[in-house]
Amino acid sequence: MNTLKSFVRNISERTEDRKVSSTTEVQNVEGFLCPQCMNPFESAEALHFHFNNDHINNDDTPNISMDYGDLEDESLDSRDKQSIYSEGSLQFPKTPSESDKLNGSVSDFSLSQSKLHLSKDECSRCIDLTQEHASQLTALETKVESMNQDLSRKNKEIDDQKHQLSQEVSYLKEIIQSKSDEIIVLKESVEDLKDNKNEFVQSESAKLSELSKKLEETQSLYGSQSKELNVLKKKYEDAKLEKEQLTCVNFEKEKKESSLEKIISELRSQVTQSEQDRGKLLKEIELGEGTNMALDQLKQENEQLSKQIKMEKSASQKLGEDLQSQISKLNQELIETKSKCLSLSDSLEESKEKVCSITSKYDALSATKEDVSLQLDSKEKVIADQNKKYKELQSKLNQASEKNLKIGIEKSKLIGKIEKLTKKVDDLVKSMEDTEGQLNEKVSLMQSM
Repeated sequence: MNTLKSFVRNISERTEDRKVSSTTEVQNVEGFLCPQCMNPFESAEALHFHFNNDHINNDDTPNISMDYGDLEDESLDSRDKQSIYSEGSLQFPKTPSESDKLNGSVSDFSLSQSKLHLSKDECSRCIDLTQEHASQLTALETKVESMNQDLSRKNKEIDDQKHQLSQEVSYLKEIIQSKSDEIIVLKESVEDLKDNKNEFVQSESAKLSELSKKLEETQSLYGSQSKELNVLKKKYEDAKLEKEQLTCVNFEKEKKESSLEKIISELRSQVTQSEQDRGKLLKEIELGEGTNMALDQLKQENEQLSKQIKMEKSASQKLGEDLQSQISKLNQELIETKSKCLSLSDSLEESKEKVCSITSKYDALSATKEDVSLQLDSKEKVIADQNKKYKELQSKLNQASEKNLKIGIEKSKLIGKIEKLTKKVDDLVKSMEDTEGQLNEKVSLMQSM
């Protein structure tokens, strides 16, 4: 490259010196330059015609080999110079005008070199070849420009896709972050619900244990009071039976008293009858009617009657005493039974009050039990609702985890697409580099030809 730059610089400097010394025309004119007089021409044919007529047929023509020998590098032959010059035309052109100038200078240089050694047909053939090579070079340049444009367009598309993918990835990252935050909040709420559930279960178990203890105490109290009530009922029944028995005994005593009273009345009637008979007998005795026999009979009857009366009196006295003792006993028993009945009635009233209080307590306990059962049902409903919410939260967590998995799969797919696109871009770059290398090889082959 350094030798090529020095060669081009040497040529440009010498052409400028020759232009200053030989002509006053405007420098850097586009077209075919004559190597002898440095006059520009529109075509290679015009330059060939001018060179044959003005310089070859003219006796004053200077030694071209000497003139161009000054421009040549002694270490290079004409073919190497031509290849280096063409190589410089491929390396240095930046605008179409500069490439045309360099191609024209190459054609002029090749023409001037071929003039020294070739015939007219060979010169025209060389000119045709140089033009063909120039057209191929321009075609290759246009192809390279189009490929560069396609490559830039594809690079722009890839950049747009990368930007879009980066935006999508950032959006997906934001979604993943929001979902992860939601999952964290849901997990915290689930933990809070679990803690509340455990506390609620513990409190409910404690309350249930207390209620069971109270129910056991009330049941034991109710059992003891029911036993006392049964004892009191039994005592009441016994007192009732005793009262009935006493009433029966009293009725029998009354019967006996009435029978004794009847017997006493009969005896009294008999005594009165005997007194009447005695009075009659006394009257008969006074009247003289009767005998001693009648008196004896009367005496005997009177004695018998007196004995019977005494016996009946003693028996009646005994019966009266027995009756009085029995009546006193019955009265005492009645008093005792009345006191017992009063005490039993009092105890029954107390037991009734106790039973009423126990029944009221039992009703209250049953009501509290019902309230507790209702509260337990409500709390069970609350627990069921909490379990339902917990299940819903677990389903949401599962859905969020599935969404995270889907997002991860989509992310991996996008990463795969990005890798495929980057691979395609690398392949395109490699293919462009390969095509450029092939084009450079073709250009070098064409230049060597």
